Amino acid sequence: MFDFLRSMFTLSFMQTVLTFFEVFFIVYLVGYSSFLFTSVIVGGNEIFEGTKKRRLRNEIHHDYYVPISVVVPAYNEEVTIVETIRSLMNLDYRIYEIIVVNDGSKDSTGDLVAEPFHLRHAVTVERVMGWYARELGYGEEADFWSIVGLLHDLDFEMWPEEHCEKSQELMRQAGVEESIVRATASHGYGLCCDIEPQSQMERVLFTIDELSGLITAAALMRPSHSVMDMELKSVKKKFKDKRFAAGVNREVILQGAERLGMDLDTVITETIKGMQEVAEAIGLGMAQ
Repeated sequence: MFDFLRSMFTLSFMQTVLTFFEVFFIVYLVGYSSFLFTSVIVGGNEIFEGTKKRRLRNEIHHDYYVPISVVVPAYNEEVTIVETIRSLMNLDYRIYEIIVVNDGSKDSTGDLVAEPFHLRHAVTVERVMGWYARELGYGEEADFWSIVGLLHDLDFEMWPEEHCEKSQELMRQAGVEESIVRATASHGYGLCCDIEPQSQMERVLFTIDELSGLITAAALMRPSHSVMDMELKSVKKKFKDKRFAAGVNREVILQGAERLGMDLDTVITETIKGMQEVAEAIGLGMAQ
């Protein structure tokens, strides 16, 4: 028996066994390494594709969109033009502008296009000015502040080239108080007139005229189309993006904040609060 076992475990046999295990171990390592490498590649690709899909699904909540212009030719479209624009304003897109080309209309297309949107801005500034008056301790003058806000763009629709100059002429002809004439014109200081904002009310108007326009534009781009869920960081992002609401003069807002002795974040936060207080009246409330 011992002779038999001794004959099996010869040197050559042991070498063969060791060689077998060496080959097996090398094949195992190569195979296992290949498996791990393949798993990493496949897993990484799955993660990348998943991230890309989530990004695409969530685009509506971010600013990945390329800015576009929607051009609307309009010729004698007084029956449908307002609803057309309102529909376009509800597009599921983040950064776009609507350009209406009044192509020689002989009806009231042009007036219908301009009126609702100028009125919305006028009412917005009116209501927010009243809110600021109460917030800053000028509650007894709230009506005066509101009237100035409502009338500040009186001449802009018909006389844009004479803005803040024509309004003074029109108001004086109508016998409007000189304090209102001066205050409404002061918001154009450095742009279209030389009447510098001096009172606290004039400084507020100078600041929120442009800022309320920016916040309104930002609210209309949100899925809610409302100012009620607006946050400071959202407006700050739009403020920094010069492509968004390009007509808003950011420098005027900064100058206004300085005149009020506030930092930009505070002015934006307070104006958002003011617009939230009157959101229903200015058409920026949360849909029921």
